[in-house]
Amino acid sequence: MKQVKRYTETVLLAYFVEKSGKLKSSTLWSMYSMLKSMLILQDNVDISKYAKLQSFLKRKSVGHKPKKSLTFTRQQIRTFLEEAPDETFLMMKVALILGVAGVCRREELTKMTVNDIQGEDTFLLVTIPDSKTHVPRTFSVTEGKENWIHLYQKYKALRPQNAQTSRLFLNYKMGKCTVQPVGINTFGAIPKKIASYLKLPNASSFTSHCFRRTSATLLANAGADLLSLKRHGGWRSSTVAEGYIEGSLQGKLEVLI
Repeated sequence: MKQVKRYTETVLLAYFVEKSGKLKSSTLWSMYSMLKSMLILQDNVDISKYAKLQSFLKRKSVGHKPKKSLTFTRQQIRTFLEEAPDETFLMMKVALILGVAGVCRREELTKMTVNDIQGEDTFLLVTIPDSKTHVPRTFSVTEGKENWIHLYQKYKALRPQNAQTSRLFLNYKMGKCTVQPVGINTFGAIPKKIASYLKLPNASSFTSHCFRRTSATLLANAGADLLSLKRHGGWRSSTVAEGYIEGSLQGKLEVLI
């Protein structure tokens, strides 16, 4: 907008100072990351070497508490899976089971196919071939104390034979599946709908990150160390992994699934 030709540290610092008047520190860091990738690719400018710029962004982050999705407890998950009517909530139940067991993002649930899941009556082996970090991972759903696998089998049995897609999740209404696959925004809204059914306060605070944060929290409560947690969710950064753990832990609990 200002016809700048050279991307010096002074120019970038002035840009972020102007943006900081309207944007949160988390958004500023996101913009910094995008600019860093773009400028080094297109202009061979490495802004990661700009120490003053990084110092400014770090100062803006002091005292900032990012909003995080609320999480479900083990008992809340069990209550929903046992008491919510399958005629209305069967698809959401399967999404909850796989989402928490596999620390799944909403895009991973969206792209999941019937070919990604193998198993029998007592276990499921699920493969996520591609993720946000481009690191394939697998996870299992075992019978354990509560056998929720029958819910997946019930949902899969309702799959129309004329479905043209291999995607696992198809729209579900009144006890029947349609041929239309479930969209990513629908997955993002599922935690809120589950919280509303359970009559939990602040249902709108159960966002699309709820399943990942819930899974990480339950695993941490079970006594897992940071390395196990990073492997569980496919995180490379210890800081990022720790950010998914609920602050107030409720003691040493077993992982639900």
